[in-house]
Amino acid sequence: MVSQAKKSGSTGSVSQQLDSLLSQAKVGPELIQSLGTGLQSLSTNVKEMSSLSNAAVATNEYVDATNKATQNMGSIANSSAVVSDSLGSFSSSLSNVMNNLSESEAATAQFKE
Repeated sequence: MVSQAKKSGSTGSVSQQLDSLLSQAKVGPELIQSLGTGLQSLSTNVKEMSSLSNAAVATNEYVDATNKATQNMGSIANSSAVVSDSLGSFSSSLSNVMNNLSESEAATAQFKE
């Protein structure tokens, strides 16, 4: 901008030349203030987007933790089924032992007589 002002033969300080160019472009204090407000708004929006990004990361971590908890609950259910089957087998075996013991007792009583 300044080089164009020098080419056209204008004189004065750089500040005066800048003022002249801004005046010719119809850039006034209101427009500069509006630009400042817009930049502040942009800065605020960028900060909020950062917060949203953090929330998205936290949400993904929550989903991962929930998935792991679900898998663990499935493992617990499977283990519980195995224990239940084992207890059923143990109970059946114990019942057979008790029946055999009763039969042995009856046979011992007959033998004794």
